Amino acid sequence: MNLNDLIQLSSHASVKVMDVRHYTLRPQKESYTYPLPTSVFMYAVRGSAQVQVQHITYTVRSMQLIHGGKGLLLDLLVTDSEFSRDVVISSQPKKIRSNEWSGYDDAKWL
Repeated sequence: MNLNDLIQLSSHASVKVMDVRHYTLRPQKESYTYPLPTSVFMYAVRGSAQVQVQHITYTVRSMQLIHGGKGLLLDLLVTDSEFSRDVVISSQPKKIRSNEWSGYDDAKWL
């Protein structure tokens, strides 16, 4: 599939925003590990971090956006004095019920 095909597909995709959350992390020796319960977009607001998804490491800096799909394991290692990010929790409109989010605790993931 080439770039034009991907652009064409994404322009017809629909996403339902379930929640938007803001988080700030401080550096620590161990990485923060989160299993993603559904699709998320993570927008880096301030600072930088090493993000590992499926054993591939990326450097994420302020004003960058990344996407992770349901079931991925995300590891975050803060490399600045702090790392602030906004997390947009999304799904395909017909596949998730609003009450499925009531059981998630912020301390357990993202």
